[in-house]
Amino acid sequence: MPGENWFLSNFQRIAFSTTLAWVICLLITTQFTHAQDVIGFVDRPIALKFAGLDNQSFKGSVSVLTRAGWSASQQQSLQADHHGDVFFTPCTEGLHAITTAIDGKAVTVKMLAVTAPSKVSDDAILKALPHHGNELLAGKPITIVAMGDSVTATGIYHKLLVMMLREATGNDQITLHVKAHPGKSVDATVRTFDTDIRPLMPDIGLLMYGLNDQGVGGAMDVYLKQTQWICEQLQSAFKTDMILLQPTPHIENEQTAFRTVAYAQALRHLGENLSLPVVPTFDAIWGDGGSTLSQSMQRLWPLYPPHYRKTWQSLLDTQGKGDTIHPNILGHLKMAKALFKTLTGQPDQLKALQIKAKNAWTDTGMVTQLQVTNTTNSHRSGDLDVFSAGDFDQPLASRLAYDLRPQASEKWTIHWPAIKYPTDLLQLPASSFITHEQPFLAITDHANNQLSVQAVQTQRAGSLHYPPQRIVTDSNTFHIQMRDGHSRVIQSMDLPENQQVGVMPLVTSHQNQTATARLSFTQFAQAIIGKANIDGQLDEWQEHTFSPLGQPSQACWVRGPTDFRDSIEACNPSFAFKSDDDGLYMAIKVTGLVDSDQLTVFFDPRPAEELGQPGGYYWINAGFKNGRFTATRGETSPRVRIASAMKRDGDLTTIEMFIPYATFKQTRWPTSQDMGLSLWWRHKDEQGSTHLQWSDRGHPWNAMHYGVLRRVSSPNENLPYLVQIWP
Repeated sequence: MPGENWFLSNFQRIAFSTTLAWVICLLITTQFTHAQDVIGFVDRPIALKFAGLDNQSFKGSVSVLTRAGWSASQQQSLQADHHGDVFFTPCTEGLHAITTAIDGKAVTVKMLAVTAPSKVSDDAILKALPHHGNELLAGKPITIVAMGDSVTATGIYHKLLVMMLREATGNDQITLHVKAHPGKSVDATVRTFDTDIRPLMPDIGLLMYGLNDQGVGGAMDVYLKQTQWICEQLQSAFKTDMILLQPTPHIENEQTAFRTVAYAQALRHLGENLSLPVVPTFDAIWGDGGSTLSQSMQRLWPLYPPHYRKTWQSLLDTQGKGDTIHPNILGHLKMAKALFKTLTGQPDQLKALQIKAKNAWTDTGMVTQLQVTNTTNSHRSGDLDVFSAGDFDQPLASRLAYDLRPQASEKWTIHWPAIKYPTDLLQLPASSFITHEQPFLAITDHANNQLSVQAVQTQRAGSLHYPPQRIVTDSNTFHIQMRDGHSRVIQSMDLPENQQVGVMPLVTSHQNQTATARLSFTQFAQAIIGKANIDGQLDEWQEHTFSPLGQPSQACWVRGPTDFRDSIEACNPSFAFKSDDDGLYMAIKVTGLVDSDQLTVFFDPRPAEELGQPGGYYWINAGFKNGRFTATRGETSPRVRIASAMKRDGDLTTIEMFIPYATFKQTRWPTSQDMGLSLWWRHKDEQGSTHLQWSDRGHPWNAMHYGVLRRVSSPNENLPYLVQIWP
């Protein structure tokens, strides 16, 4: 997706020594297979092809790759039939490599052996698949759709699941469709839902995102709300039985190894709230770990490939160098088995430690009261490292030693050095919390020469808080709400006069509690009925009120406000629209040196009552190149031509574009007279990249925080404000 590769230069808190794995995640377009590599069940003959050995007996060297590494090679006598087929019966699960010499050259054929599942419990299947479990068990046609990012695109966990289900149920009428978006977040399935997913009418949906959502600094609450939207759309339309899969580890270095664990835990909470199965695929890959974090990563080498095209190989072949994001075929076997266990009601392995965390305020700032309970029946001792889930460079606390008998507990007080006041919570990265008063912790547990990792969501200090809110107000005075437990507290607010956009902190104290949030306001943009000549002159735009896009409050990115401009005039865009029968005319005025700048304009033509919710949208990508300003459609739009022109007059650049309604699959302006609108301008200079956003505050690839473009007949019509509360 144009624009999403920007995260490579902006995700600065993780210091990648190389970017190979991220490049892999972005560039995958197809899955590669090897014709000589086959998959079968343990203890059953599997046909392997050895070309050139027809009707011959020969010796083969057999070794097996498991999580523990390669086994010692064993010599076996093999017999090829007249087709060159060798029927080999594996006796253990794993990736088998059979090597022999043909014409003086070593030839290796690989085979994945899977332990055959036993017959499943009907009751367990019906619990996991309440709507279509009976059809699966009865041998009726079942359609499975696997949705996800590049892990889904490059892997075979979904194919292995189908193989296991056919074996366990006897149903050979299972059809699999893979609809994956490499390098993208869950938003990719949201915006392509109507074209990619809805026509398939799935009975079972597998949904696995999170690696890129977290990697680009996307807000956790947006990830969860869009995941929920997909589930609800499918359940409403087709009674689809949904299964959620956690994102897997990223073992490039110690700062990335468990960066997705908070997303994995948040997904588990979402599954509980929606009564949906959640597959512990993070733990399925992580396993027991090693004595240190470094050794834990090294123990995962057998489950990751040197390259996404070499999924039948492992990092053992390259001393850990290669693709540290996408599990290989053995890793996908671990994922598929965890998925099958979830579908068949086999319980997850419980964590040895149950961890609870509650925040409190002291004279020195925020602290978290951490309570750890030994859930096992054995004495357990070890130590913990505690990280903020948004920052893996330095732990908040390290080597917290515990020594616990069964069911015993121990407590610690964890200090947050950067959070002295409630407003400091607003500086936390959006990828580490659902609401900023409840940041996630990522905790490593070193015990018995093993290292496990889990995430826990901290509980807010007190019950007073601001819930997320989206308010449209015609007046500068309006009301917002706080919550105090189950009670609502209404507050009256006033917006500044004669100010189209802005951000205000909200801080309210009551009975020794403090609630904090950000309030942003964006006045609707106007699309006056009319048309313009696309010449860059802006002669027809004199009566328009231009909407700002360069105010300091609009300079923000995934880690919060960030402005590298020396002054606002270094890049100060503003825009206006006209609406005609066939499309939109857009005018832009911008000051400064902008020859390398880019702009994305997002449109949401849904009914007004659906604006601000997850759903599909459209966009155009525009920018300067070779002295020209050009614009192209986004991937969800049909082929349309977007006319553009620009003029320069000293430090001022003026631009005009014509955007046909067909760009967002419409033939006319929405009947509500309102359209969702978002703008994202990227300005580059020597200091860095400044992201200017009209109405959003974070990663822009979702429709949840768009402003509104209203069609008006007169430039003097009063325009409402969109107010958003960001807790």
